[in-house]
Amino acid sequence: MTPSEYAAKFLNLYLFLPQPPNDDGGPPPATSMYLPDPRAPNLVAGDNLDPGSWRRVTVNLYRLKESAQAGILYSTLKNTVAFIDVRVMGIDGSIQTHHFHPDDIRYALAAPFVGKGYPEECQVALQLWHRYRSKQIDINSLIATAGIGLDCNGFVGGYIDRLKSPSNWLRRSGTHTSDMIDGLLGRNYFNSWDMIQPPGAQCLLFGECDANGNVADHTAGGGTGHIMITEPGTLAKNSVTGPATVDVVESTGPVGKVGLQRSRCTILSMPKRGVFRIQRGVPSKKNTAEEFMHVRIVQLLAR
Repeated sequence: MTPSEYAAKFLNLYLFLPQPPNDDGGPPPATSMYLPDPRAPNLVAGDNLDPGSWRRVTVNLYRLKESAQAGILYSTLKNTVAFIDVRVMGIDGSIQTHHFHPDDIRYALAAPFVGKGYPEECQVALQLWHRYRSKQIDINSLIATAGIGLDCNGFVGGYIDRLKSPSNWLRRSGTHTSDMIDGLLGRNYFNSWDMIQPPGAQCLLFGECDANGNVADHTAGGGTGHIMITEPGTLAKNSVTGPATVDVVESTGPVGKVGLQRSRCTILSMPKRGVFRIQRGVPSKKNTAEEFMHVRIVQLLAR
């Protein structure tokens, strides 16, 4: 799975709704299955999910910091149901029906509202919002107002997580999606043009830094950084000392705009050893972070 393929899971998110939506979408070809609660292996039947149907929605807006809706859904479920069934499509295309106590999915319900969700967690949050909170805000409005979305390390960290464990989507605490940017990068920075080798079968991580190489990151005072990941096989280099071009996949701001995208990035120069200056392929300078940026570059290694 490449970064753009992982991004596609959000851009074309399959969402199961127990109430048939007003569209022609049908369920994708797969076999439904009930997975019993390990604490009660004979108990698999919860609330009835059928009849229902699948809708494709897009989750792509930039979500930085906590949405005002975070926590509301869990509180609603905690006060309403003892157990609940959810149906999701895994990133491998499998359809799974799970039986959960609200506490089992507390983190899964919160992560999409703070820019850290996996595709399956977004499905769970949207499906249950549709069932229990749609009278307050419908799911399309919820997505459109950036209640559900991704920040930069939420996307990159999620990709790293799922490379290691593609079938493991249910979390009870944060993972790489909540890591600081400098933690995702590590310290093995590219320090010469020779390390940029087309066609680039491996993903590269670009971490925003200043001209001296200090990596920008989220701070308690409201500071932010940025991290991007390259699409394998898209790297091209004009000469031994650049420039070079490569496709990057990122979730970028500002909040509620732009969001998840793939674009062509140019590595222009290396003004200081280990510090590269790039021109981003963002669609509009007026609605995005800086078009030109200094970055540290590392190769994504198996974790």
